[in-house]
Amino acid sequence: LLNDLYTALCGENGGVFAASLRGKYRAALIDEFQDTDPVQYDIFRRIYTDPEFPLFLIGDPKQAIYSFRGADIFAYLEAAADVEEEKRFTLTGNWRSTPRLLAAFNTVFTNEARPFVFADITYHPVKSGKVEGGDELILGGGDGAPLQLWYMPPDDKGGAINVGQANDAVPAAVAAEIARLLQEGVEGKARIDDRPLLPEDIAVI
Repeated sequence: LLNDLYTALCGENGGVFAASLRGKYRAALIDEFQDTDPVQYDIFRRIYTDPEFPLFLIGDPKQAIYSFRGADIFAYLEAAADVEEEKRFTLTGNWRSTPRLLAAFNTVFTNEARPFVFADITYHPVKSGKVEGGDELILGGGDGAPLQLWYMPPDDKGGAINVGQANDAVPAAVAAEIARLLQEGVEGKARIDDRPLLPEDIAVI
């Protein structure tokens, strides 16, 4: 479907076809634009050539690195380069994460000149919209650091485990950690503010 649409827009009557689509869809807002591939971007670029018919692209280039659903980091960078500087906007407020977690991210990614390799992908320090100390996980014992990295143990020969072994080990490790936290919630050792940690407080991304 995408290829047929792209071919039609590039054809002899492509201009007429694009004008027809603009007449039907006078504006477009593409959320999660980082999941866009070059064909998809060129389709929108060919349709929305007139400033009277706005095109809004909302996305995060850092997520395009993973090539999720065919995402192409270079398509994103090309789109960013096509937009005038004064028409670019960056969200620097985060209402989902606690101040301490965001401070940890800011510390990690602002200590490296090019944390995402490409100079065009910059890290913008983020501020939390939450109150300091609110909605934070409080553990009675153990490490309460907001950002933690886990390392999988080596294989039987002392070497790094392969992808297949990791795919088997990681879900079990995550499930065990969730069970541990919920048990500590029942025991009153794991709390969010003044209440016990509950299953609905946990998400696996």
